Amino acid sequence: MDETPLVERLFLKGFEVTSATEMDIDFDFGDLGMLVVRVDGQGCGQEVFFA
Repeated sequence: MDETPLVERLFLKGFEVTSATEMDIDFDFGDLGMLVVRVDGQGCGQEVFFA
């Protein structure tokens, strides 16, 4: 397991508008893959998942 602190392994990869009322914020999570935070039109978190 990587001993590097989480904050040093999580990099913003991009933003993707998925609908008129939702947006995904993608983070490269190194060896764990892609972490996606889905937010609504006002920026409130709706869902978090690995992709």
